[in-house]
Amino acid sequence: MEIKCENCDKDITKYKRDLDRNELNYCSRECYNNRRKKNLKRLKRHTKYYTDYINNNPCKCGIKEYYLLQIHHIDGNHNNNIPENLEVVCANCHIKRHLKQRIKDGKWVYHPKSLTNRSLLKDL
Repeated sequence: MEIKCENCDKDITKYKRDLDRNELNYCSRECYNNRRKKNLKRLKRHTKYYTDYINNNPCKCGIKEYYLLQIHHIDGNHNNNIPENLEVVCANCHIKRHLKQRIKDGKWVYHPKSLTNRSLLKDL
């Protein structure tokens, strides 16, 4: 049967028995991996994509050591793993991106579900 690759729309030939067994239809392993990167549900530490992303992007403060770096989702949505939404930061900078100012005394406290306003990051 003639079908199209799910990633690049290239024409590929597959046997019907292979189509019944496997829902994934790609022309190559590279297309499969590229499609998988686009559809990641959650980034997991120690996976190739996570490691490559951290190794190629140091923190803005200059830290480059892999074991100190983390990936921050700019919009706070952990399922949105497009490169424009990901930011490599050290642990200290990551905490600064999740600060919330308490109303009663005005102190900044860590709050994992809050996102600090970008304009305030330079002052913290």
